Amino acid sequence: VRDVLPVGVLVLTADGRVADCNPAAAHLLGVAQHELVGGPSYALRWLLSHADGRALGPVEAPVERVLGGHDAAAVEPLAVARRGSARLWVALDARAAVTSDGERLVVVTLTDVTARHVMARALEEGSRRFHALATHVPVGILETDPEGGCTYANPRCVAVLGLDDALDALGDGWLAAFPPEERERLLNAWAEAVEHATPFRHACRVRPGGAADDGSDEAADDARWVVVSLAPTRDAAGAVVGYVGAIADVSAEKRSEEELRALALLDGLTGLYNRRGFEAAAGARLAECRRARVPVALLYLDLDGFKGIN
Repeated sequence: VRDVLPVGVLVLTADGRVADCNPAAAHLLGVAQHELVGGPSYALRWLLSHADGRALGPVEAPVERVLGGHDAAAVEPLAVARRGSARLWVALDARAAVTSDGERLVVVTLTDVTARHVMARALEEGSRRFHALATHVPVGILETDPEGGCTYANPRCVAVLGLDDALDALGDGWLAAFPPEERERLLNAWAEAVEHATPFRHACRVRPGGAADDGSDEAADDARWVVVSLAPTRDAAGAVVGYVGAIADVSAEKRSEEELRALALLDGLTGLYNRRGFEAAAGARLAECRRARVPVALLYLDLDGFKGIN
């Protein structure tokens, strides 16, 4: 059975000699079985090292700890310096055992964890790159849980929302940056996106620190506009585990849009609706009255002699 096990197994005597090993152990260590059997256990320290390249010391080497009296010891990942082959990473577990004759042995198992180690390193490196990028990009980056609670906000996101610190954005904190009526509209749109597991995009007004908009001209002048664009992130099974995306300050674009709209719909001298503006406003008001089934009246005033002034 030991010869077909995918896990490497070594049996050591109480004096630290390798009494037996299976083919998997020899393969993982990159040596022949006969080179291991009969040799000293401390030779394992020549073949193994920490993942960062540090050598295993006598005190921390699991096998020697068990030989010294411990019942069990384990460590991972350990790099294997294999001759002429690509480096592997293994998990080593050493446990004390006693035979029916009362002989004390140490059973060592070696498990190949190369794929797991490489994936963990890749994820760690990817996470470092993401946070380095997110810290310096001029776009707000927001990450949330499925319910909309913030789990990460980069410095630009904090600045766009007018918050003091990234900690202020965590949980529901980022929503405090929006006036109550804007917050309600945003949450309604969010609920619909979550229900259908679709990307989320919403333009809304934000005030520094989430101060309530009192409707004054000063509040309107201070208001900034942002676009929140988030997409769902999924686990291996396809379930939505959160949202990630960007928050962009579009205040300049919004002001330009309002200026263009004013040029198209308002009279430059009086600031009143021109014909196009009047038709658009009248059409919208008539549509509201039809939906509400209420009467509407139009009052027309003719100012004599006004042409001479205009």
